[in-house]
Amino acid sequence: MGNKKRVVITGMATINPIGDNLEDYYNNMIAGKSGVKKWHTIDVSKVECKIGGDMGDYDFGAALERLKSRLTEEHYKKIRKLYRLMTFSNKSAVITALEAYLDAGLVGYKIDPYRVSAMVGGHNFNTKYVMEQIHQFDEEPEYIDPLYGIEALDPNIPGTICEVLGIKGPAYNLGAACASGNIALRDGFRDIVTGECDVSVVSGPMWDMNESDVHAMGYLSALVVDPQWLDCPEKASRPFDIQRSGFIASHGAATVVIEDLEHAKARGAKIYAEVLGVA
Repeated sequence: MGNKKRVVITGMATINPIGDNLEDYYNNMIAGKSGVKKWHTIDVSKVECKIGGDMGDYDFGAALERLKSRLTEEHYKKIRKLYRLMTFSNKSAVITALEAYLDAGLVGYKIDPYRVSAMVGGHNFNTKYVMEQIHQFDEEPEYIDPLYGIEALDPNIPGTICEVLGIKGPAYNLGAACASGNIALRDGFRDIVTGECDVSVVSGPMWDMNESDVHAMGYLSALVVDPQWLDCPEKASRPFDIQRSGFIASHGAATVVIEDLEHAKARGAKIYAEVLGVA
């Protein structure tokens, strides 16, 4: 046990309702800013809970453009080409994975691609996209998305991350409802402590939810439906308050790059923190 490898965080990125970069996210979080508002990209006219962390119209193209100067022209064009085919959830995973990999200093760094893994936490990511394709099939079957059979599959997301980052090690998604991110981190952590990998890219993509998903969670009495909070969205998320009345559905994505400590030190990487264990 004394020779057990130590695992550190060397890269991070996030896109969420209070920030699409680490600095803004941290500052807004410390300031107590809320990203909860009325849904406008989901039709909640038949849904009791009408508030959430809505990022359905987030401009992923602009987010990629901001990273252009940090990529080679060839790499950027490759990602742009893939972008045209990606679902909302896939874009959220890829852009945060790319930014975290850049943050870790690993884009362009010579690393054995077979010793890097890609873990994606979550499942049923593309329910809004799937619903749209079903509606399209009902109306004009010949005009469904030609790549629907691939893009609707959750494992396509870790596959795309691998294609974008050149990863050739273990890559798959893990589903455990709200604990999916932790479970993905657990497998990435194990890849490193067992010596199979030097680096693991652990991502939690956005769930592209539709109105029936929000309605279903409301049926479980899981979402806020108290009128006083529906009329005051920015104060509705209060999990530790005596007046709590449920959680808030929200879009959000994040990626962390975790790495063997000695590997990180050898390449002079900045280290955010050490991962001592995963529950």
